[in-house]
Amino acid sequence: MNTTIPTTTSLNVTASFANGNCTLSSVGIADRPGALAHEKAMKLHALLNQCYGEGFESFNNNSDSIKENLIWLAADLANEICALCELAEEVSRG
Repeated sequence: MNTTIPTTTSLNVTASFANGNCTLSSVGIADRPGALAHEKAMKLHALLNQCYGEGFESFNNNSDSIKENLIWLAADLANEICALCELAEEVSRG
């Protein structure tokens, strides 16, 4: 019986597959959860700047598939930020 879980790591991102589930994790280098949340929030801000205002025309010229994937990317970043903020709260409580 092979119990080895297929895993690969590249550029601080690890992907593994076990029991029909693919897991992806990344290593964020920061001295506290709030700092990493801030870094991800700045990336989300930059991404969303391309989806409204002056960036909207460029965004809107993309295919529906590209637009949908950009929105999913923004949602993924927002979820990561929420998790980091919750962790920061836990850490601050001790």
